Amino acid sequence: MTDGTGIELLHATDLTSLAASVDLNESLFVTAVSFEQRCTAAAQALSQQTKHVGYSLVLDYPTSAQPPGQDRQLRARHAAMLEESMSRAPIERAEVHPYAPHPFLVRLEELIAARNPPVVVIDVSCMTRPHVMALGTLLAKSPDRRRYIFSYTVPLNYQVPSTKRSLGWDDVIILPIGEAPLLRREGHARGILLPGHEPDRVSVALSTLEPAAGLILVGGTEGRPDFRATSEAGHEHIFRHLERLRMPADPPRSTVDGWRRVALDIYAFDEIAIEVRSEIVSADRDRAPLIVYPFGPKSLVLAVSLQLAAEYPGRAWAVYPVPTVYDVNYTFGSGETKWLTYTSPVHTSGLPLPGADRIGAPNQ
Repeated sequence: MTDGTGIELLHATDLTSLAASVDLNESLFVTAVSFEQRCTAAAQALSQQTKHVGYSLVLDYPTSAQPPGQDRQLRARHAAMLEESMSRAPIERAEVHPYAPHPFLVRLEELIAARNPPVVVIDVSCMTRPHVMALGTLLAKSPDRRRYIFSYTVPLNYQVPSTKRSLGWDDVIILPIGEAPLLRREGHARGILLPGHEPDRVSVALSTLEPAAGLILVGGTEGRPDFRATSEAGHEHIFRHLERLRMPADPPRSTVDGWRRVALDIYAFDEIAIEVRSEIVSADRDRAPLIVYPFGPKSLVLAVSLQLAAEYPGRAWAVYPVPTVYDVNYTFGSGETKWLTYTSPVHTSGLPLPGADRIGAPNQ
């Protein structure tokens, strides 16, 4: 599925429609257990729709959360619910580093090679964002993207007051998206900010590396205007600061370049692709890196990472502050689950892709 210039796009659907067109039996199912209740939603829906999956890989992250007793209880309860949903097939529970994607990708590729499943279903709802972004690397080199299906469940609600209290940061990591060389020309970098409900985390990330121009992509969820409104209200001071910045141009240009703000539905993948491509074209004009701040809904993080890994290999990075401890009350409940596939064609407008001979070319 392409947009007329060779770029495949995701398409959101419901499970009933998906099951009518794709045989989900014997699939490889990948998910992550969490203290968040929504980590069980996709598995429960899948178990009701299929006879059984072929194999399940459940990621378990050794992260710290508070209150610690409640964290352990919730993880154990949700792990049991996942095992019950997937009980008709082998289940592998793997403890993996939450911020080092390589071991996760290696194990996933091993399973795909060994089992050769007809379909790989990956629930990104409670995966860490470094792991979600790493999927862009995996699919960029995959000969058959349509083999992959993703699911994402929004929470029933966010406990926003709890997220306004900073719990501290252990480190700030800079991760390549796709195959990335050394970070160069960061003074010309452009940014793609995906805000969520953690403005303090955005501030920490921008204090590490702050481009003078880029895209603020605010996600909206159909039927939940409060999600977007709360995110915008919490980040407004950051948005205003970024929108006052200007990118120095050499040689000077007739238009002044800075940050721009766009609000889109978190499943409007054709419109998202247009906005991201515009940033790619602008960054490539200066042979500059694109820096992603991946704190919004994971459907957005996934779509942006897949596109950058495919269209701008070697020039895309993410800045990710690592919290000292997580708050188990960050979300509660499970909202709607969407299933994301490559099986329906979506077309975007004709923004040009950067020339293939220029991507990754040495600085001149």
